[in-house]
Amino acid sequence: MRGPRGRASGQAGGLILEFKKKHYATWVDEALPALGGQTPRNAVQTRDGRNDVDLLLKDFEHREAQEPTAQRFDFSALRAELGLED
Repeated sequence: MRGPRGRASGQAGGLILEFKKKHYATWVDEALPALGGQTPRNAVQTRDGRNDVDLLLKDFEHREAQEPTAQRFDFSALRAELGLED
């Protein structure tokens, strides 16, 4: 079911959030092209890598802020796991 402006609403929003939770549960250990093929967990071991991962997370957080509340993923646990708490 779609809400105003074609946004997912209600139950669909909850399903989208569950999908994001499953995706990001393994994200820290996935090799990413944006990190030169490194995993986020490996990349944060260097100053430049920490900066790159932090910028990726900030971009994700900015995009999530545009989503309906029911669909927003909270990246704070990922930041804590990677030692990137603000």
